[in-house]
Amino acid sequence: MRKFILLIIFLTPLASLSTLGLAAEPELSASVDKQSARINEEIHLNVRISGAGSSLQAPRLPSLEGFEIFYSGRASRFSFINGQSQSMIEFNYVMIPRLSGRFILTPIEIKVGDKIYRTNQLELNVADQQVVASQPAQRPAAPIPAYPRPATQARSPAYGGAAPASTASAVPVSSDVSDQNIFLQVKPSQTTLYTNQQLILTYSLYTRYDTRYEGFIEEPETSGFWIEEFPMDQNLGRDTEMVKGRKYVRADVKKLALFPTAPGQYQIKPGVVKASVQIEETEPTMFDDFFNTSFFGGGSLFARRVEKQLAPPSIQITVKPLPDAGKPGSFNGAVGEFRMSTTVDKKVVNQNEAVTFQMAIEGEGNIETLIHPLLPEIHSVKIYEADTQTQLFRAQSMIAGKKVFEIVMIPGEAGEMTIPPIEFSFFNPRVERYIILKSDSYKIKVNPSKTPPPAVPKEISEGGLGDAKKSIRSEVQDIQYIKEQNTAGPVFLPRLVFWLALIDGVLTLLCLGLVAIRKRDEYLNQNVSLKRNLFAKKYAKNGLKRLDHLGKSSKSDSKSDAIFFDESAKILNQYLADKLNLSPQGLTHDMIERSLEARHADPLITQKIHACYDLCDQARFAKISFGEVDRVLMIKQIEEIIYALEKR
Repeated sequence: MRKFILLIIFLTPLASLSTLGLAAEPELSASVDKQSARINEEIHLNVRISGAGSSLQAPRLPSLEGFEIFYSGRASRFSFINGQSQSMIEFNYVMIPRLSGRFILTPIEIKVGDKIYRTNQLELNVADQQVVASQPAQRPAAPIPAYPRPATQARSPAYGGAAPASTASAVPVSSDVSDQNIFLQVKPSQTTLYTNQQLILTYSLYTRYDTRYEGFIEEPETSGFWIEEFPMDQNLGRDTEMVKGRKYVRADVKKLALFPTAPGQYQIKPGVVKASVQIEETEPTMFDDFFNTSFFGGGSLFARRVEKQLAPPSIQITVKPLPDAGKPGSFNGAVGEFRMSTTVDKKVVNQNEAVTFQMAIEGEGNIETLIHPLLPEIHSVKIYEADTQTQLFRAQSMIAGKKVFEIVMIPGEAGEMTIPPIEFSFFNPRVERYIILKSDSYKIKVNPSKTPPPAVPKEISEGGLGDAKKSIRSEVQDIQYIKEQNTAGPVFLPRLVFWLALIDGVLTLLCLGLVAIRKRDEYLNQNVSLKRNLFAKKYAKNGLKRLDHLGKSSKSDSKSDAIFFDESAKILNQYLADKLNLSPQGLTHDMIERSLEARHADPLITQKIHACYDLCDQARFAKISFGEVDRVLMIKQIEEIIYALEKR
């Protein structure tokens, strides 16, 4: 009985709420932001429905000759106050008059449940003077071909969602009429620069319509420039932006890095972008706003869309020649900000044995066009230009990267070989002067040898540098056993024989152990890849201990971060090189990815490795400051990568 009473008490308020909800009549209204306008001047129509419940269908706009009507979005508000649910939905439209005169917009019909409700009637006056509202963008609109006149009966989208817009230059009906609700803006990072200096072009789509971006139908014309394109996310990021007092949604749809190859005046034609806007929609429910995916690629399957071709005007670029004053003799055209490091793979070699010298240049600029450094002649040394590895990093608004040059040197005489400092110079456009970098000088001890020099160094013919396999000659060591003579002796001879036999057994086991260790070392020396694989974890763990101490002892600023994350990249680089049997110098993301795929590694491991490298590159190249937490997370990420690869 008590349960029955509680059930009645619980259900009674719900029944009353349901009754109240059914009894409430929806309220409809229609309004415009202006009742008088001129030809091609937009009028904003707002249709508001309150208390309609969940069975609301889209408004049906009456036919209105002389107007183009575009759906521009909707807004929803829901509340639950004093036990009653309340809802309000607004449908917004843009009306563009094409004819002058007096027009009557008859009541708009909206179906709620089984009933049809109507809004109030609206009167509009359009002046005969054809004046188009001022263009929000600072550049003129580009004409596009006329498309068929769309139906004037506009409906709201099946997935709701007005997408705020971007600024563009496009034409709704004819090639001589501008649509200020959608345009494409192309912004150069600078219009005057030096030869081979980096120029960033950013393409931003601004729209106030429900818009679908459909890509380029004409690619940019950039004659006279070296081009690198930034990868864009499949789901374009969106930001709301005010342009001359009007709200738009902006999405960056393309980004290019251009490097001019010669001085002069250049004209860049940005190309033509295709987009479509929604003008007719199927009928939604009030809950569609929560599942809207229409902006830049979604929208209703049954929506009618009108194509827009957006072609911003050409951009004038002035390219200055590099100054002659102060130009060093080692300059080969590099422009940007770079740093240099050099290494040799060994300090002691035999005569006619190869030494690998590596020079790495990294920083901001056109890494791809860096050429081999000028090498001075060294007496009795043969020099071969070997492998070159390039790794690009596209960070936010710049192109950076690393290029590793590998040089093989073969000394023909015993004694001491000196590798003199190698000079690399570049022009820094920020300070407008040339910078000269010099490597360290290296002294290599060359032991005499009768081995003749190879016709082609093995390091070059095998395609590997610094990882050439060493030929180790195995030596067989005979084990001598003690021979005993049967001679007469004292009465305690059996005890002496026992101790001699025991010592002989211990020595035998010791010799066998030493032989086993020697054989193991010889086997590992002959199988370099196995040796590197076995010791990769040990070396990496030691490196992580040093890295942890470095992270705790250094300050938290961009300079310290660059040092910390540079060391992180080196540790990860060395571990992956040892584990995958690759050269640590010139190791690239593609090489790592291919090697992991060949070993059928989990793709998540590859993603983690790329994420670590990207974070290190941001700290080194983009000069982004990180906190202590980021350093700890970096160490943890490297440990997780090591654990995952060692577990296989």
